Amino acid sequence: MRSKNSNTLPRILSIILTILLLGVSLDGSIFQGVSADELDQTRQEKEQKEKELTEQQKQLEAKKAEEGTLAGQYQSYAGQLEQAEKLLEEKIAAIAARQAELKKLEQEMQMRETELAAKQALIEQRIRSLYKKSYTPSIVTFFSNDKLSSLAEDYTYRTVILKEDKKTAIGLGEMILAIGKEREENETLKASLEKEKETLDLDVQKAKEQIAASQAQIAANRNTQLQLVQQLVGLQGALASLTQKEQEILAAKAAAAAAQNTVGNNEQTWLSISTPAPGNSGNYFSFWTYGYPHRVGMNQYGAYGRALAGQTTGEILHAYYNAVTVTGIDPDAGSFEEPTEIKVDGYGWISFPDYLKGIGEMPSSWPKEALKAQAIASRTYALNYINYASYQNYDAYRNDPNARSICTDQRCQVYLGHPKEAAWQMAVDDSAGMVILSGGVPITAWYASTAGGATLSSQEVWGGYRSYVLGIVDTDSQGQAYDGPFWGDSPWFHKAWGDNPWLSKEQTVDLVNAALLPQSYNQNLPSAENGGFSAEKVVETLNTEGIQAVFDMQSISLEINAKQTVSMVVVSSNGNFTLDPQRFRFVFNLRSPGTDAIWTTNLTWKQIK
Repeated sequence: MRSKNSNTLPRILSIILTILLLGVSLDGSIFQGVSADELDQTRQEKEQKEKELTEQQKQLEAKKAEEGTLAGQYQSYAGQLEQAEKLLEEKIAAIAARQAELKKLEQEMQMRETELAAKQALIEQRIRSLYKKSYTPSIVTFFSNDKLSSLAEDYTYRTVILKEDKKTAIGLGEMILAIGKEREENETLKASLEKEKETLDLDVQKAKEQIAASQAQIAANRNTQLQLVQQLVGLQGALASLTQKEQEILAAKAAAAAAQNTVGNNEQTWLSISTPAPGNSGNYFSFWTYGYPHRVGMNQYGAYGRALAGQTTGEILHAYYNAVTVTGIDPDAGSFEEPTEIKVDGYGWISFPDYLKGIGEMPSSWPKEALKAQAIASRTYALNYINYASYQNYDAYRNDPNARSICTDQRCQVYLGHPKEAAWQMAVDDSAGMVILSGGVPITAWYASTAGGATLSSQEVWGGYRSYVLGIVDTDSQGQAYDGPFWGDSPWFHKAWGDNPWLSKEQTVDLVNAALLPQSYNQNLPSAENGGFSAEKVVETLNTEGIQAVFDMQSISLEINAKQTVSMVVVSSNGNFTLDPQRFRFVFNLRSPGTDAIWTTNLTWKQIK
């Protein structure tokens, strides 16, 4: 994603300031009889626009910096891999050379040992011969004249032979010691080189894993942004047809809300995420949505509410996942082998139970049945993510050099790096071996913070059909939502999103008029500050197209079914205007100020006069 041009903000402010100094309004008319209140209001509006532009630019720059950091990590890992591979090649060459030397030395040693054996045999033969000749039969023989001279010669000969044999034996002994020492030194060096090679092998493997993890993180980051942007656009808005500027606007809003997709480790409160209405007098409108973010799969606050209502873990899971079996709960589910260890980004291979005990996706203070449902969903999600069912057994997975590593943030599911509180650890232990299956394979066990009283199918949100995630009305027999005030009481159940979700009447009328524009003007939907039409240009274009514009909006009428808003009528002094609510949502997310957004298809509105 490219960042907004750094010159845009100063240029816009310069234009606004020049217009104000010249006394010319945005529609070209001259200020006449301007009061102090009007000037102050103009100043406040200008400051508000500056604030909105600055905030959006910060969001875009932050996202750019994040991608820059990821790219930098990738380059660093690539450099480390190149260096490690170079060192590994050098070590392999050194080991090969040393092995050649060792082989040559072994051949020499074999020749020397053969020579040594021959000389040793000769010495032994001479010793035996000398021993035999050393025997003297009689004193007469010794002193006989004819034998005396030969005996002296024989003695001299034996003495010389013994000296030579002694010298040869000493030399052979020294040779044996030298060869043995040389062999020992070479074996030590060879072992050292082999150890260095093993270390380098690990360095290369680590660098490759870091590169793969970095690439996966970059891809997942972009995929997360794309999914969030797609939610902002809605299925009716073709993402590919958006301009670069429109994609940047949506990406900035997505980044602002991407930090919290699930309940997380600590429970949020209404006060911590609510934006109060303006304190000054005026006519303000705010658009609220039910649920957050994608509403697909298990509704975490709904699971909390169902546990409070007395439902079991199995009942909770079967409520949110359609036509599945849960091993260890359903009698006909059979079993599913879990891995001993799992590969985790930044941690390598760790114990699978330890990994699950470090998942930070639900407060440990929640009821046991909800915690067990979350533990089973997290276990199933992890098994699906690493595609464990494709392996014949654990050894095949563990020995796969390309085994997939699971990420540790909300792109996958949050891993804290340490065990959570005892209640969560007990939920993991109590649910050991329990996996959600469809067709014998772990499902993509999606879950999200809040459904707003009704979950959606994956097809409704992302366009991909999954038989096990069909939308449901998530209420009790009395129509009370399990994540609503009566049960789970989620702070995301019904709220407005953005840094300043309360809009003036003029801003709201402008958004309605922009939604009346034909789709051929989609590239002009952003605000004037972001390169789109001004409010005046929107009205002018509607007139050109023969479409009546809204002037004095009085109220809005919405029709909501169990899952989403299906119709929208704007009541104005110059007539009633029917809008497609999802078209309005699409326009709102492109044109509204700051990080304001309508996150789900189930929207309502509030008015303060």
